[in-house]
Amino acid sequence: MAAFGRADAKDFIDLYFLLKEKRADFDNIFAMAKKKDLGLSEFYLAHMLHRVTDIKNFPKTIKPFDKKELIAFFLDLSNKLFKKIKPA
Repeated sequence: MAAFGRADAKDFIDLYFLLKEKRADFDNIFAMAKKKDLGLSEFYLAHMLHRVTDIKNFPKTIKPFDKKELIAFFLDLSNKLFKKIKPA
């Protein structure tokens, strides 16, 4: 979960494809990341996922993707985490 330490576009893109293509499960990735980084919390992760909106330049990729869809994907994931922390 390198994306959450630095919020680089390439990290978001890698995670996006892993999750969208169902090659990885978000809950499993998060659980492994929490074991590696004991300071990682749902709140911190939700905040970092929301930083996808700060990305101005996306790198060229071999596999095409829709930037708006990628941003919406991570904003949705961020909102779900925030709701998990504090349900409405």
